[in-house]
Amino acid sequence: MPAAARILAPHTAAGRPRPLSMARLLARFAASGLLVSILLAVVIAALSRQAGTDQAEQSARQVAWLTATGIVEPQLTAAVLAGDPAALE
Repeated sequence: MPAAARILAPHTAAGRPRPLSMARLLARFAASGLLVSILLAVVIAALSRQAGTDQAEQSARQVAWLTATGIVEPQLTAAVLAGDPAALE
């Protein structure tokens, strides 16, 4: 038996290698695949959250700029800037 197979193969109490069953190998493969899938999901979720936050901040900047230049700025007269109460109504 190759050295790598002796290391990976479970041993009995007497120290003899126990034969690996197909079910056990399949379970190991499935468990490792599940672990990789979970790790990928966590990484993708973190990256998606960051991308969503960045997009939300960019959208908020655009809305604020459009509101300031399209709605507020045209209403700013010299009287409003001077603080005239009649101009603020």
